[in-house]
Amino acid sequence: MGRNAAALDWNDLRLCLAVARAGSLSAAGQELDLSHTTLLRRIAALEKGLGVTLFRRKTTGYELTEEGRAFTEAAGVAEEKILDALARVTGADQEMRGPLKVALPDLSGGALMAVVREFLHAHPEIRFEFLVSQRPSGLTLGEAHVALALTADAPPGQVGVAIGPVAFAAYVRRDLTERAAPDGLAWVGLA
Repeated sequence: MGRNAAALDWNDLRLCLAVARAGSLSAAGQELDLSHTTLLRRIAALEKGLGVTLFRRKTTGYELTEEGRAFTEAAGVAEEKILDALARVTGADQEMRGPLKVALPDLSGGALMAVVREFLHAHPEIRFEFLVSQRPSGLTLGEAHVALALTADAPPGQVGVAIGPVAFAAYVRRDLTERAAPDGLAWVGLA
């Protein structure tokens, strides 16, 4: 009768996967930094403990038996789940996805779209959501992840980084400037 799954050494999964993938003890041993003899002994102990033959020894290498195929398929699934879990808890999963909420003034939208398009091309799993506002709000309320603001100072409780100057220009028809001095014209601006 085979041994209980609770008594299974999880390193045995790695051993079986390495031998199955490499097709030989020598190649698997190089990958795992184990000697041929150590691998042979551990595979034999695992097969004895499970009560099944996992590999057929052939002159061309090691071939999985039907039981070995079932065992290594399950070991592959376990390996994948363990690697996914490790990536999540260690932050190794650097793939960006989900919503990215950006608060921005309405005047910056046009200039920002080329940057957004390039960013989305590099990170297609991101979904932009825009909150248009003249004031750099939304961060402290959780409405936005990032805020762009036309201001020299970050609001209280927020950290700001200057990303560049903003230039505004006023335009007028040429014939109006010929009739009046520029400072004599009535200008309209943002409050």
